[in-house]
Amino acid sequence: MALINCPECKNEVSELVGKCPHCGFPLKKKTKRPLFIGIGCVAIALVVFVVLYVVISNNNNNYKKAKKAFLENDYEAYKQLNLEVDEKEDFKNYLENKLDSILNEYSEGEKTFDDTVSTLYNIENYVEEYKLEEYEDVAKSILDSEMDKIYEKYIKAEISGEEALEELKKVKESISVADEDKYKSTYTKINKLIQSKKNYEDAIEFENKGEYIKACSLYNQVLKDDPNHDTAVEKIDELKPLIASEYCEEAKEYLKNENYSSALSSIKSAIEYNDTNEYQSLKDEITAKKEEYDTLIEEQKRQEKLLSEGKIIQTDKIEATFISAKLTDKLLPDTTSGYYGYYTPNDNSIFLDIKFKVKNIGVTSKDLDSIVGACKVTYDGAYTYSKHGEYYSEGNHIDPVYSWDDIDPLEELTFHLVFELPLEVYTSDKSVVANFTIDGKEQQLEYR
Repeated sequence: MALINCPECKNEVSELVGKCPHCGFPLKKKTKRPLFIGIGCVAIALVVFVVLYVVISNNNNNYKKAKKAFLENDYEAYKQLNLEVDEKEDFKNYLENKLDSILNEYSEGEKTFDDTVSTLYNIENYVEEYKLEEYEDVAKSILDSEMDKIYEKYIKAEISGEEALEELKKVKESISVADEDKYKSTYTKINKLIQSKKNYEDAIEFENKGEYIKACSLYNQVLKDDPNHDTAVEKIDELKPLIASEYCEEAKEYLKNENYSSALSSIKSAIEYNDTNEYQSLKDEITAKKEEYDTLIEEQKRQEKLLSEGKIIQTDKIEATFISAKLTDKLLPDTTSGYYGYYTPNDNSIFLDIKFKVKNIGVTSKDLDSIVGACKVTYDGAYTYSKHGEYYSEGNHIDPVYSWDDIDPLEELTFHLVFELPLEVYTSDKSVVANFTIDGKEQQLEYR
């Protein structure tokens, strides 16, 4: 039993009494509790603490294991973990922060492209599960930036064209979300510059050989692929007068040989490269001579196909001798004595009868309806008539040509090509010109 002091009189009294025996002051009586009750409470509290500690420690341990599996790129180990909802939320936040950090680290040059891609490839395993919407934008941004760096390295001659294209291909294949359009445009730019460089080198070689036209053509191709190539522009400006001079000399040589078409083409080329008064004067001279020459040639061609009495047209199968042509109202046979037949035109019409003596000089029969072709009469330079008939005559007979009619080898007969024209043609003095072919050879009859 323990003693305590009375709060009122300060005398010692037992802790078990209800009031002070000296002054009567009421005291709170202390009840003695059993020892086992206190020990049980302590034990319960300890168990609760241990359980909570184990649960919290286990949760923290799973989250740490998930991060460890990610950092070690061990996706299979991650799949063995059974993360709770709150753990998954924490891990998603971790992955999103990781995306932001790798973009910044790559942009600042703190991480190489290969290391960055390795991390991206690792994160790609978790994109679908955690719906990492930023992943594609971050990956594309990094890949596009790397393609631009490759292009800049090639421009600065830090790598060759072949190396640039190879690196570009590796970047495209590194991650599945690579921008195909970006790859194609960068590849095309580099490839054009590679070709431009080759064209420039070849142009220099041709220029050194004195082949200025080929050199200039390649310099122009350089500018097509690389419009900012100032040196190519300067080279072209230097070569233009030299090329023009070459074309001018070429034109003079053609003119000397009366090859006016080629001469005109050459002097026009000279003017394209260097337009001077000298070249324009030469062009005018060549043009005048060419026109004069063309007129002469046209007249020669006209004379060659122009029909005149007795003209012989010969091919490998037919020999046709032009006899005559006349406007008539009767188509008569060779012989008109005694009984004979003839043909007349329709009312208000007149025949133009063009007559030949035809002989088959081939070794096989020749269809009569294949002798003439492309038949046309032009009246007064404006009115054309292509409807015609074909007849043949022997003695006092004249008959139309049918598809089954032919002429045997060495056989000879009179052949009529007949146009039916308006009667006005007969009464007027306006021009009448017939054009046709004899076994493929062009003929022209200037009747009037």
